[in-house]
Amino acid sequence: MASFVTTALSGLLAAQRSLQTTSSNIANATTEGYTRQRVVQIQGPVIGSGSLQFGYGTQVTGIERIYDQLLANQLTSAKTSQHKSQLLNQYALRLEGYLGSTDTGIATSLQSFFQQLNTIANDPTSSVNRQQLLAEAEGLAQRFRQMGAQLDTLDNEINQRLQSAVQVVNDDLAAIARLNGKIVADGSNAASALLDERQLLIDRVASQVDIQTIAQPDGGVNLMMTNGQPLVLGVSTFRLGVQADEFDPTRLQLTHTDGTTATVVSRKVSGGEIGGMLSFREEMLDPARQDLGLVALGLTETFNLQNRQGMDLNGNVGGDLFAAMTPTVLMSSDNAGTATASASFADVSSVVARDYKLRYDGAAWNLADAATGAALTMTGSGTGADPFVVDGMEIVLGGGAAVAGDEFRIRPTARAAAGVSVVMQDASRIAAARLLESSSELTNVGDASISAVTVGDATDPDLLDSITIAFNDPPTTFSVFDSFGLVAGPLPYSSGNDIAVNGWTVQISGTVAANDVFRINASPAGSGDNTNANALAAQFAEGFFNNGQFSVQELSAQLTTSVGSYVARSNAELDVQTAIREQLELDLEAVAGVNLEEEAVNMLRYQEAYLAASKMISVSNDLFQSIINAIR
Repeated sequence: MASFVTTALSGLLAAQRSLQTTSSNIANATTEGYTRQRVVQIQGPVIGSGSLQFGYGTQVTGIERIYDQLLANQLTSAKTSQHKSQLLNQYALRLEGYLGSTDTGIATSLQSFFQQLNTIANDPTSSVNRQQLLAEAEGLAQRFRQMGAQLDTLDNEINQRLQSAVQVVNDDLAAIARLNGKIVADGSNAASALLDERQLLIDRVASQVDIQTIAQPDGGVNLMMTNGQPLVLGVSTFRLGVQADEFDPTRLQLTHTDGTTATVVSRKVSGGEIGGMLSFREEMLDPARQDLGLVALGLTETFNLQNRQGMDLNGNVGGDLFAAMTPTVLMSSDNAGTATASASFADVSSVVARDYKLRYDGAAWNLADAATGAALTMTGSGTGADPFVVDGMEIVLGGGAAVAGDEFRIRPTARAAAGVSVVMQDASRIAAARLLESSSELTNVGDASISAVTVGDATDPDLLDSITIAFNDPPTTFSVFDSFGLVAGPLPYSSGNDIAVNGWTVQISGTVAANDVFRINASPAGSGDNTNANALAAQFAEGFFNNGQFSVQELSAQLTTSVGSYVARSNAELDVQTAIREQLELDLEAVAGVNLEEEAVNMLRYQEAYLAASKMISVSNDLFQSIINAIR
């Protein structure tokens, strides 16, 4: 009779625990990270001998966590990629809002500025038109500076988010290590809730940085960065951190601390929100800043160059409207030597929108693309008399001696937008007129004509001297005179050949006669000529960079197109990664998630088992009472 009761009681307890587990599953159906559980039940011992052997109830050996670790690892990896794509997309859209918008982008301000130049060309002496051009120039310069500041704001925001993310990751790593300790200590009896909590923390870490999870035989897990550096080893943790960039103290870099040594790992992180931030900064933000700077540099340089080719209202050679720019040179904080470096623009039309790494290897200086590390060729020796020359820049080394490993970062365009400013305050200094006028005497007998004057050196001290070109008899030679007498000659005449004097060049073409005369004179003050104004307006669409292949207008359009391309790629990547994550979530949910319909069926099944076991106990009691009554 006792065995009969014990068997029924074991069934009752098993049904009770199954009901408890089912109840827990139902209660946690919407709990994040919860994994479905079930009771593990085996047959009880067998009693009796020979052919008469009876089962002695049932045994509950534990609570099983229904889980597929392979699917879980795939989902963790998918979450890493999706979080990176999501953050990249968010920042790409904001970058497009700054640079690609017709309202806030640079293209509209550039158009307004050059349209005002056309207005001046229609009325070169109008003081109102000239003053309006200065106002447009100031507005354009301010817009460049604002855009540069907006990009700096994104950079600063990434710094702040990087600091916050690192703190969250470190806290989660410490929590994972603590759970490792508890789970290992509990062994095979480790509660399912601890395993769920640890997996939830692992997924949170993976949402910030790409990781590898390595399960250990004792139940613990080790977490590694994908480059192999450890984050959690058993109950030990290795912290992430931030430190100022060696070249730019306003920019933070991600570090990994191994004991007491911090190593910069910014370029070794490829996933999660941290990877997304670092990728956006390097692959989108920095190139956009460089391209914007190239537009700013092209605008200021082309306008200043052309304005020096003209005559202002006061009868003076035109000066600069915009402040001149120089490349930014940054020295590594790790440099052990005392060498210094400076850079200047020698030929702005050859400048490329990228950063350069100048490094001393102990024997020579080497130049490379800072982003890709590709080696670049430069000429010269780096002295003031023989500077290094590359991509339209001259680099001069100074100071003391360099030590192997010393490095400089050269940024020709990255800070250019922030440096655009107007230096011309007097609107009469806008050089709308041609600098020099060429003419032929009305008494000339020949049919030769003289071209417009091309200024090659606006700094020549004799540039504005009046010049007479007189042909001799026979007219196979000519002589050049200024107000003081003979300058050069007699010189041989050939139709269409250059005649270069005092920093300018003209061509005389056709048949000349003896004593024919041609004159070169400076344009007078207050001239209504608009030749240089037209040339200034044409600079917007005239080829300048890369051997005249790209104009300021084309560079501005390319900037907008590049940002739009970033957004399109990030949209597509986000769609793909989101779809992958959602499918894996469904796959894992099918295995480890709580199905309320299934749990409802289980609840009825366990309820019936409980009632049946209870009935067996009741029957056993009745039988026992019958026996007692029979023997009284």
